[in-house]
Amino acid sequence: MGASVKRKQSADVYTGVADILPSQHFSKLRSPCAGEQALMVAVLEDAIKIYKKHAFARYFHTKALFDETRSWILSDDFGWLYSYRRICETLDIDPSKIRKWLARWFHDQCGEAREDVLHKSAGIDQHAVESDT
Repeated sequence: MGASVKRKQSADVYTGVADILPSQHFSKLRSPCAGEQALMVAVLEDAIKIYKKHAFARYFHTKALFDETRSWILSDDFGWLYSYRRICETLDIDPSKIRKWLARWFHDQCGEAREDVLHKSAGIDQHAVESDT
């Protein structure tokens, strides 16, 4: 039971619907196709986790996994049952919101990575900088 609550909470973070109950947003999940829609939620969550985990991958396999996931998210293909667009439509999620959120997250991570590199190259201890503020 705890896992299903955790899954609904994490889905709320990704979709920006934390202000309403998951049962209100995902009311379609009570339909006879609830299992298929629950699988779609899991596929979408997995894609977001892969994107975030491997965005700056250095190894071929994990970089390929990120590239494949990124391509899937950016695709406007609607023909496949589990395409990004089809999943978003079925779950009543605006696909561009997730794309914008991931782009913003990526940009923020790049900024943090640049700051870390600058601090390390200048010999500045990041923890010392944070404790001074």
